[in-house]
Amino acid sequence: MLDIMKKDISAEETLYATKRLSEQGLLYSGSFVGGYPARPERICTRRWDFITKILQERPLLHLRPLPYVPYPGTDAHDILVEHGFQFPERIEKWATFHFPMTRL
Repeated sequence: MLDIMKKDISAEETLYATKRLSEQGLLYSGSFVGGYPARPERICTRRWDFITKILQERPLLHLRPLPYVPYPGTDAHDILVEHGFQFPERIEKWATFHFPMTRL
């Protein structure tokens, strides 16, 4: 999923960085995105396993979930438009836009 979202980081690198921060006794935060369209169930299961593991092993980590929003200019937005998904046409409408958390 990290590759699909072009995050340029691996789960192993994340674990290493959070381990180093924890070893220093620093409080730190991170986030993860839920609701990315068309993700295989096995990736979803692996993501929850990873989140559970990192929260158990890194008690100083504050992790917050963020909803997926395919903003204009992103690859996912363009792909969804190609498949007929309708997005707000005015910038004011984006303030209240919620991407449906269903499979496409």
